[in-house]
Amino acid sequence: LLSHSFANDVDDNWRKGFDGGYVELRYGILNYDDDILNRFFNQGENQVLFVDAGTSIYRFVDVGIGFGRSKSQGYLLSADDSVSSEVDELRVLPMSVHVTARAHLWQEQLIIPFGGYGMDYWLWKETWGGEDSTIDTSTDTTTDGTETETTTSTSEQKTLNGGKIGSHYRFGVEILLDKFDRVGESKLYNNFRIEDTYLVVEQRFFDVGEEGFVFDGKATTFGFRFHY
Repeated sequence: LLSHSFANDVDDNWRKGFDGGYVELRYGILNYDDDILNRFFNQGENQVLFVDAGTSIYRFVDVGIGFGRSKSQGYLLSADDSVSSEVDELRVLPMSVHVTARAHLWQEQLIIPFGGYGMDYWLWKETWGGEDSTIDTSTDTTTDGTETETTTSTSEQKTLNGGKIGSHYRFGVEILLDKFDRVGESKLYNNFRIEDTYLVVEQRFFDVGEEGFVFDGKATTFGFRFHY
């Protein structure tokens, strides 16, 4: 009876041209095109987290806002162009307003392609210095052993920050997970009023900034979409 009532609610919403909301959580890798960024911040992959939320109009068009977070690390270059031991860290908070078209053509559609465009504003903060270093200043050998005197110094931490305006376009696919777990589908609807749950794979291309830090590049992310 419970599942029958749930199915009737979904059918009614679909026939009425369901206007609802959505939330997406995605995680993946961010790759920059800029040679300077890749040269300085080259310690590991640039991991990124995106959170998008908004309104879905008749399941065909999404209008939403997005937030993200990414951190990159590397080392400063010395005067002779060699890599120093001073850590350089770059934190980025991408924000966006976007419109997305979804090819959602029938109810219970398993795979839904999508594509969209958005305007971006990226906050960035670069931090370097502030590390402790220990230097041996003298050594005195005695009958009991070797005693070493050391001096610890801390470099001054320096920070630069700012914001960059740009845009992005994206495309990908959504895979309906409800088809594989009807019990979980009913629980999500009864407890949280979530109509559909999707696995999302997205490729996003950025054009952000013109001088200084240029955050052009792409991000490949995976995650979940909750449609309510």
